[in-house]
Amino acid sequence: MMFASLPALVAEALAFSTLLMAVVLVVRRPVARWFGPHIAYALWLLPALRLVLPPLPGFQPFAVPVAHSGPAYPLVIAIVPVDQAAGLAQDVAAAPAPVDAALLAPPLLAAWAAGALVFLAWQLWRYRRFLARALAVAEPLTVSAGVEVLLTSAVAGPLAAGIRHRRILLPADFTRRYTSAERRLALLHEGAHHDRGDLIANAAALVVLALHWWNPLAHLAWRAFRADQELACDATVLAGAAGAERADYGSAVLKSASTSTPAAACAMNHKAQLKQRLRMMKRDTGPARFLAGAGLALAAIAGGLLLTAS
Repeated sequence: MMFASLPALVAEALAFSTLLMAVVLVVRRPVARWFGPHIAYALWLLPALRLVLPPLPGFQPFAVPVAHSGPAYPLVIAIVPVDQAAGLAQDVAAAPAPVDAALLAPPLLAAWAAGALVFLAWQLWRYRRFLARALAVAEPLTVSAGVEVLLTSAVAGPLAAGIRHRRILLPADFTRRYTSAERRLALLHEGAHHDRGDLIANAAALVVLALHWWNPLAHLAWRAFRADQELACDATVLAGAAGAERADYGSAVLKSASTSTPAAACAMNHKAQLKQRLRMMKRDTGPARFLAGAGLALAAIAGGLLLTAS
């Protein structure tokens, strides 16, 4: 039985965006090694764009999600080529179907939407609670380029937060724990998150994750996306940097280790990412490789959307 109407569009979007997440998870590290972390970070546009890609009028899809019921399995959902989907639909018609997918679609759709709303509400509540606690004990330090910089005992390391009200939160002992060179680089890192639009990207990625709240692969992809984001921010700050400056930056990252921050914020360093970030800091992708990688990323995004379009 082929999916139909709104449940069909939702099923296709979720199925194909999950498939594209898996592809990015497989290729992200080789891409980062060859073409730089900016290119690996850009690849995460692929599953996000597929999730909002509308049906293309007159387009013949290469594959579709199909619900197949038969004697061996009550209900199996899979992505299959279009030429095989028709045969499966005929098998369904000829075989007894203990479960009617059409009857299950409305309650499943309602449960999916409710889970997404609850997930988003939970993340927003966590973020606002964290920000309220941090600001309650914060001392203003300066304002630079519209970004408010504050010292607060509520954070273990530098952290960027806010889209409308842009802030950089620094640990209360920031001026004592970090050298002057480290302080400069830490501020450049968090400022780069604001300049690059990483906070906006986090908000969009959280919406994608909310739509996949039930999907373990999406949660794995979220963590990989955030790791790639930090690597790309490191590369932005260290572009053209000499060895001494890279050493100071590595030292600042080590001093900024933290274990837990709200999903929407951008902390300078999470302990789980430390080894990979220190390795990548030693690399400097040349302009030729970067341009080649940018072309590859554009081709991969366009090709992935075309291959999975409805």
